[in-house]
Amino acid sequence: MSASGARHPGDGWVQCRCGQRHWGVNGAAGLLVWRLGAATSGTQGLEVLLQLRAPWTHHGSAWGLPGGAVADGESPAQAALRECQEETGLPAQLLVLGGSQTQRHPDWSYTTFVAQAPSDRAWDHLTPADAESVALAWSRLEPREDRTTWKVPRPARTWGDMPVLPALAAVWDQLASLLPPPRASQGTHDNPTAQSP
Repeated sequence: MSASGARHPGDGWVQCRCGQRHWGVNGAAGLLVWRLGAATSGTQGLEVLLQLRAPWTHHGSAWGLPGGAVADGESPAQAALRECQEETGLPAQLLVLGGSQTQRHPDWSYTTFVAQAPSDRAWDHLTPADAESVALAWSRLEPREDRTTWKVPRPARTWGDMPVLPALAAVWDQLASLLPPPRASQGTHDNPTAQSP
């Protein structure tokens, strides 16, 4: 998407009865991409892929998740996988799609899916594939004190003190519940293959 123009059928603003303006006339969708990292302190490591949004984007200069408007005729899952590939270059066929969480507004919705990526180090250093991202980074999650779920991700300081997108922080606990819990270290996939959305 350009700063002012549409790229796909379905791009456009919705003036919602909640009083806010949202991107995506058919709603929008994104991906919380995660992968296994090295275990530390007896806890299986988990990393999530964060996107530093370009300053010109809606809620720019903050860390969020790849995503965007659902195109005409697309399901939210298809949109999330397409947007992730367009923005990160991470091939959709490498991802294993999991559960989802939907934020519902009077005239709009945003669905976030979790998707597991392979733990292949070849994907350590992803480069933004379009102008919507300034940077992409894998962020290691820290478990909460009770070790039942994960804290809100804290990106590396390489890019200064850019915050996590408020909308992501607001639903993080619901999204984290879709990830393997910190104490889980069995039954993981090293070479996932894509599921059909």
